[in-house]
Amino acid sequence: MKRLISQSPNAAAPLAVWDQSAWLLIAVNLVPLLGVLFLGWGAGVVLGLYWAENVVVGMVTLLKMLTCTGDAGPWWKRLGHAAFFAVHYGAFAVGHGLALLFLIGLTRDSADPVESGVRAVESAPVNPWWLGLTLAGMAVSQLYDYFDQFLVRGIGRDKDAASIMFQPYPRLVVLHVSIVLGAFLCLRAGSPTPAVALLVLLKTGLDLTLHYGRRAWGRAAAPMQAE
Repeated sequence: MKRLISQSPNAAAPLAVWDQSAWLLIAVNLVPLLGVLFLGWGAGVVLGLYWAENVVVGMVTLLKMLTCTGDAGPWWKRLGHAAFFAVHYGAFAVGHGLALLFLIGLTRDSADPVESGVRAVESAPVNPWWLGLTLAGMAVSQLYDYFDQFLVRGIGRDKDAASIMFQPYPRLVVLHVSIVLGAFLCLRAGSPTPAVALLVLLKTGLDLTLHYGRRAWGRAAAPMQAE
């Protein structure tokens, strides 16, 4: 494990365009599509899964901050950055979750959209085992990316904790502004299957774009690291 956390000799090694992380990302994103097509999942269920995935992304980012090699200062400085990120990102996730509940409830006739959104989520005819398996798959995808890309290949591990701390926010903004706008249209239309399926495909495409962007960001300092 100590060898993994130290500098990786593979940091400057060339990467395939379609790496295993990308294939796993596609496979995990196809699970909600199957849920939409065959299990009757609506936009609200899909949005809830994407929100939970963001929580997983935040946890993996914490792991990256604690195992990166770019911090030359004392260990407590890195720990301080991690604590700040946990509080800030956690508050952001709570606010985002409330916004999603408001969005879901806004499409129903209710004086309190958030309460209506909660009732809609609770009453959704969805098997919790399928939701649990889907979320577990999302977690496996993120953790595999952490071990394979970050620890083993060393992509982005030469950054400091302060730089890594801001990494998940562009994903939140770019991905979920697009998804929430699309989901609102789906919810207003009664969550028709073709529209929700298109929403899932849109999210998959954006996820892949951000995956390769993150990989390019992480590789930026790799040639210097190999000298």
